[in-house]
Amino acid sequence: DFSPPTLLSFSSITPDDSYGPGAPITVIATYNESLQAASSLTVVLDTGAAVLLDTVSTSTISGVYTVGALGSGENTSDLTVSSVSSENVTDLYSNSTTNSSVPAAPNNLRDSSNIVVDTSAPTLVEVTPVSDPTSDNTPQYTFSSGEVGTISISGGCGSVTTAAGSGNNEITLDSDNAGT
Repeated sequence: DFSPPTLLSFSSITPDDSYGPGAPITVIATYNESLQAASSLTVVLDTGAAVLLDTVSTSTISGVYTVGALGSGENTSDLTVSSVSSENVTDLYSNSTTNSSVPAAPNNLRDSSNIVVDTSAPTLVEVTPVSDPTSDNTPQYTFSSGEVGTISISGGCGSVTTAAGSGNNEITLDSDNAGT
């Protein structure tokens, strides 16, 4: 064998979902033949993050992308590999590949998965405030949220509503549920 290994595809074993700051996402590169254990490559994701892939298993090399901090700008609606920034991949016959291109569709990460990366802080905008003063013990409050999330209320009242959806949300405040 005198042919260098060929990069076939990128994939992930991380379940399709939305991931936020600190979450680990496994990225896997697959080649057309078995590789030497010292093989490695660095890829750049569409989030701008560089990820070292250096765990070799037969014809694959994997690594873990740890999602950046809140506000880091590492956001994407469908994670994919944008480029290979460095590559030192050698097959069992000492043939090396050092300049692979990202495989075309349907062989890139976004083609086989649906991984969303979100490091943006959620937004909350008041739509209909509670009038002040009020004698109503169960006033309505409407707000708009940029994301799905959990509601936490403090002060002299509470609500049985504990979840917010993306878009407008109306909750009933209740002084009998204070602290919930």
